[in-house]
Amino acid sequence: MESGRIRGILSKWRRMTWTLFVAADFFVTRYHPFGYLFGFRDFEAAHGYFVETMILFGLWCAGIGLYYVTFGRGRWRADMRDRRERLRNRTAQPISFSARMAFLLVSLVVLVVSLYKYQHDSQPHPGGLIVPLLFFGLFVLVEISRVMVPSDSMVFNPDDEWVVFLRARTLRIGYGTAIFVLCALGGILLYAPSLALVACPVGLAMALAVPACAYQVLDRRAAALQ
Repeated sequence: MESGRIRGILSKWRRMTWTLFVAADFFVTRYHPFGYLFGFRDFEAAHGYFVETMILFGLWCAGIGLYYVTFGRGRWRADMRDRRERLRNRTAQPISFSARMAFLLVSLVVLVVSLYKYQHDSQPHPGGLIVPLLFFGLFVLVEISRVMVPSDSMVFNPDDEWVVFLRARTLRIGYGTAIFVLCALGGILLYAPSLALVACPVGLAMALAVPACAYQVLDRRAAALQ
């Protein structure tokens, strides 16, 4: 009973890992404890404080791995078997639309703020852009995969005519949005080049968010007609 109670407590903490990571990252980038501990404060002063986040991320991954090796071993095996079975049967559900948009927008805001600070800092450190770029790139790849396969399954089914229609319509909207974004970026490069660095990730996020929203609208209209 005590073991089950401990596992229940750890399971609740596991759901809060992202929130804890963000809070811990704010702490380490503000107070630089690893720089004091390992003695690379001069390197951080010259190249930025991205090393703090990288060390924290490594410890965070090690902590999750330790949990799965000890308390969560049986649950991890069961989850992996269930995921393989759902992928085999084409019943695996992708990340929800609201969660994808939330992650994409949060990573975009973090990247834009980092780029703004980089442009207006008296001593800019390019190393501080590494972590925001990695997180933004990760969620961009996730959204690209959903734009290419706009369905309720992780696997594209070419025999489903509705999914094929939605994919064609979504890609057409995506191409149109990408052309508009490229034209807007060209105008920004001509008339406001100082904003180009910030406008590039904003345009990329827009080119992905618009077709994703269009798919949701089409899918809900189809569901209402059924």
